[in-house]
Amino acid sequence: MNTYPKATGNLVRLDLADETVLYNKETHQTHSLNATAALIWKHCDGQTGFDKLVDLLPSKLTGTQSRDVVEYTLHHLANKGLLDQASLVDATMTRRNAIKRAALVGFGIALPVVVSALAPTPAQAASLLATGANCTSGSECNSGICESLKCT
Repeated sequence: MNTYPKATGNLVRLDLADETVLYNKETHQTHSLNATAALIWKHCDGQTGFDKLVDLLPSKLTGTQSRDVVEYTLHHLANKGLLDQASLVDATMTRRNAIKRAALVGFGIALPVVVSALAPTPAQAASLLATGANCTSGSECNSGICESLKCT
């Protein structure tokens, strides 16, 4: 596969201990990548080819396993809108196929995971009440919980 994937340019990145959080400024979505997905995504610079991405993975994987992991990860990242070159990803690799392959060969690393959620816009976030504020229902509170007429 002669793919040189490139991450979209509208993302803000925050690296944490064992995950990377990406925030899309256009869609207001947040995406949490586990260490394996983050390793691959961080090298999607349009200059690093598919084979080089495969080489980044731990040596405890065979060549076929590493290729499957990278293929699955690129497919998943593209589906989440985190790559500009989504058309270069083989759409046949599904999570189910990757899990089946992992079960057969026993991957020694975590299967890449990307968890996404819609983040409120700054205006929406500012319109909710802070902890300790007076409230009548959870929908008024930033936490979504109103107990004893106070946001918790």
